[in-house]
Amino acid sequence: MITCLDALEQGYLIFPYIIWRRDEFDYVQIPIHRDELCDLFEEGLFIPKSLERDYGFHKAILELFGDIWIRAKRKKSPKDMYLVFSPEACWHLSSECPVTKGRSPEFTSLIPKGGHLYALSGDLLRINQPHYVI
Repeated sequence: MITCLDALEQGYLIFPYIIWRRDEFDYVQIPIHRDELCDLFEEGLFIPKSLERDYGFHKAILELFGDIWIRAKRKKSPKDMYLVFSPEACWHLSSECPVTKGRSPEFTSLIPKGGHLYALSGDLLRINQPHYVI
């Protein structure tokens, strides 16, 4: 398990991020960064400047979140995915949703926490703790 400081230095455990629920108690966190931070972080989703310019940061993230979910759903990968903006707010796409472009995620305050949280690299980030640090 990597330390909390190492996780933060890699861009994990800070908002916004995507949570991919692999099974009941296993989650993968996908950090989200602005494109100009690509030299600081090796892993995560980098928002292209052009997309951010056209849509704004939050709308650009929402667009990419939907695209990631559609690709994963077609591969039958995720059970659920969450786009988390704060400890009280996220967008949720369920594995039960049909695969359609433009599908609107559900806004919810039910943020996943606990279980085993993994980095994209497979490193264990946290066990039975919130998926973020404030």
